[in-house]
Amino acid sequence: MKRTYLETLNNLENIFAADGMSCERFEDQIIVNVPYKWSKFCLIFSICEDLNLLHISCSSDLTITDAKESEIFKLLALANDKLLMGHFAYDFDFKTPVYRYSLPFAEQALDVDSLANLKNYVLDEFHRFYLSFFYVAYGNKSASNSLVSAMVDCVGAA
Repeated sequence: MKRTYLETLNNLENIFAADGMSCERFEDQIIVNVPYKWSKFCLIFSICEDLNLLHISCSSDLTITDAKESEIFKLLALANDKLLMGHFAYDFDFKTPVYRYSLPFAEQALDVDSLANLKNYVLDEFHRFYLSFFYVAYGNKSASNSLVSAMVDCVGAA
């Protein structure tokens, strides 16, 4: 494995260690479970040497029943329409939505600040749509209604 890839994985490990999170390191990837407001999110950072990419995926413990899959597919399309970078996909093995993002490598390793920003961006994007997926999976809402319900931001005090 190239030195730049190893340095990037080392930088990721340092980020998670600084945040007090343990991660699993494999030859070409790092996996970390991140506690979030309503769930644990699983982040996977993978080096794709043949494509010269860092691939990031984020998922949760939501499990989609067969009966809800078609509505989840509609929601994936609606959510993807609102994204500027990355995309949502469906993991058929684990029956859950996944946010994916890939970043091409330059000649040097990705630095700690860039990787920390990338980690935060991926978590924020997944979190932004998490309740929509939850509402479809467990709340019997339609894709469009769940997206509207989850995207409402309250401002002010009651």
